[in-house]
Amino acid sequence: MMNALLVLALLTQDADLTVTGKAKREDKEYELTVSGRGKALQDRDQVRLRFTRFVNRLTWADGSLAVEALDDDSERVAPVEKLAFTHVERFQTAGDVEARIGWGPEGFPVRRIFRAASPHETAHAIGSDARQVEAAVRAAGLVLADLEALKKDAAMKRQSRLQKRIDWRKQAVRQELARSFLSASAHALTMWMDDVEHAVELEQAGKDAAGMLSSLSGKPFTWDEARAQLATIEAVSLRERGLLIVQEVVALGREIAAAVATGDAAGFPRKDKEFTKTVEMLRAADAEVRKGPHGGRYAAMTDLPDGSVDDLVVEAAGVLQAAAGCIHCAPSSVSDFDELGRKLMDRAAAFEARIRTQP
Repeated sequence: MMNALLVLALLTQDADLTVTGKAKREDKEYELTVSGRGKALQDRDQVRLRFTRFVNRLTWADGSLAVEALDDDSERVAPVEKLAFTHVERFQTAGDVEARIGWGPEGFPVRRIFRAASPHETAHAIGSDARQVEAAVRAAGLVLADLEALKKDAAMKRQSRLQKRIDWRKQAVRQELARSFLSASAHALTMWMDDVEHAVELEQAGKDAAGMLSSLSGKPFTWDEARAQLATIEAVSLRERGLLIVQEVVALGREIAAAVATGDAAGFPRKDKEFTKTVEMLRAADAEVRKGPHGGRYAAMTDLPDGSVDDLVVEAAGVLQAAAGCIHCAPSSVSDFDELGRKLMDRAAAFEARIRTQP
């Protein structure tokens, strides 16, 4: 419920240490600045930090999309000055990040979840990275076509041109995937590329690629199956686009709740502008695919019987409108905000369950 979100927004600090995070886009990366201040840092000369990213992963056997924590065991050290510290960490993709903070022999007693990008930057990443994955899938299909042509064309000059084009496309695909916010799709397509490259190496060595197990499916590799897998990955990328939009609606709902919890009426217009921009960009990311050749397929895999993903984003806009009333102390709007927030989270949960579990 929205009341619970308001409480959670306030329970991110304690009496001995206040930790905050600020995200911004820097060049082609996302920069997260983690700052801390409080008595817990007294007489400490440094703090230690570790970071965990949360990504989506495809389970090939049943087609489900699960959340996976990617721990970075490398420690970062930040000096403490005047009971405070600041550390800047860069990430290649948007998404949620857990910062673990510790000092002395006490391990990492403080854990905070931050976002690696601002709301509108995250919304922009959904659309742009979805287009990149779509282009990467097309390029992967062309790699298959070139490999088939390479086997049939005996002319040395023609083979050399084909091989150069194959190598260029493979490199381009991997570059597109390395920074993709569509982590499940990108990871699956990267594994697919590994399978194809390994199969080519086996055949060039005079061995049968059928003796190899696919790292993607765990089954014996065949070229026909590789073509079918590519079509499946394309469908997964459509689902993941919808999933990320839904997840951003949830995150947006929480940020709206946090803005209301501060009671900062003077500062709310700036946040309102940011949130409104995010809503518009989320609707654009959804509309882009609906108007394209995969629109029907996307709708079939992401929408509920009683509403679309776009309808959910419109509901988030309604919560934002109610928040404006709350922040300016309109008594009648408090209950509206609470009820709209509860409904938004319940609806988002239903969308997420459908998209994650649908094969």
